[in-house]
Amino acid sequence: MSGLIVYYSYKNHTRLIAEKISEITGFDLCEIETVDDYTDDYDMLVDETVDNLKSQTKPELQLLDKEISNYDTIVVGSPVWWYTIAPPIRTFLSSNDFTGKTVIPFVTHAGWPRSAIKEANKLAEANGANVKNPIEIQFTTDHDANDLVTSNGDIKSWINSL
Repeated sequence: MSGLIVYYSYKNHTRLIAEKISEITGFDLCEIETVDDYTDDYDMLVDETVDNLKSQTKPELQLLDKEISNYDTIVVGSPVWWYTIAPPIRTFLSSNDFTGKTVIPFVTHAGWPRSAIKEANKLAEANGANVKNPIEIQFTTDHDANDLVTSNGDIKSWINSL
């Protein structure tokens, strides 16, 4: 079985988990990048994205460096923005055909994941995916720290189940 980890990361939390998954599973890594970059200022980002999230905006993405049709299993990682998946992940899940593929969503958050996994599951399933084994991974509320609340043991057990 071939596996790919596709993720979007703003403050490295999602990247850290994606890299850990790749290290343990050997799955290939593919970072999603937008055509227009988001600001590095967190407060400005919040202001900038609130309206976009409410309107379900789907930002344009740069071409991926991997071809998803070559993979059976796709692990999809997103930070949680305003209680749901980040817009670049919305674009990715909405614009790809996952027929015959297993999609495994994960989100990273600071305590308020609300509907993020539900939205990721819904979008992937709408495009033909068999969604399995999603997980919410919590970090502390300090956006610049990499301190986990979810235990490393729980994360490693989840990764080993992939």
